[in-house]
Amino acid sequence: MTGIHRFEIEHGLPKNYINVSIVKQGEQGAFQRLERGELNLKEFYKIFGEELSHPDNKAYYRKYLQRAGKDAPDHLPDIKVDGKVLFMTMIKETLRIDPKMMLVLQKLRASGQFKLAALTNNFPFSEEDVEEAEIFGTALPKELASYFDHIIESRVIGLSIYTPAKC
Repeated sequence: MTGIHRFEIEHGLPKNYINVSIVKQGEQGAFQRLERGELNLKEFYKIFGEELSHPDNKAYYRKYLQRAGKDAPDHLPDIKVDGKVLFMTMIKETLRIDPKMMLVLQKLRASGQFKLAALTNNFPFSEEDVEEAEIFGTALPKELASYFDHIIESRVIGLSIYTPAKC
């Protein structure tokens, strides 16, 4: 979420516009399809950008604001999202390990009272994506993985963590 927020700020987009637009796409959205291994990165970047640039997202965003009890602007400009730039911004943020989260994991692990599990939203890479995808990493960093008893990866089980009917 931090990467999305950073992208919105850098590109002058309204707060939560991107996330609302991603959610609007539902199970057949580019992000969810990438997680299930249905798209390679090149296809994903193109479709992701097209989906998030679609003018229908403006009406959906206004409804989101109204449901949240917030004022909706009378006019939202047409928004053009480069799917690759957004995704790279998101990925850069996920590569950072949050020190506060590490402290929580250390305390939970040290207590011995819990089995810890990580549920990822990673994705498989096609042969043509391997070189580019190396910057993303394909698993949790060992420093982080060592705190978990179980690691459940979207790319392994073929489901998105946003698949409510399957979780």
